[in-house]
Amino acid sequence: MPGHGHLRGIEELTGQLEYIEATWKRTEEHIAQGHSLEETLADANYPRYSDVGTNLHDGNIKAIYKQIKRAL
Repeated sequence: MPGHGHLRGIEELTGQLEYIEATWKRTEEHIAQGHSLEETLADANYPRYSDVGTNLHDGNIKAIYKQIKRAL
């Protein structure tokens, strides 16, 4: 179950997990190429999850970017 919103079924949860995993991988690629957070956020080819608005989407990228950078 996501932290916000309505209860979901397995299909929705699977879709959300795939979105997070794809966002994580794409962010790793940006960091490996030496891109800044701003450059990373400007990538229009990030995967989209229908239930995540632009503000949450950018917030997800920022959070993932910071987590990866801290681990380096």
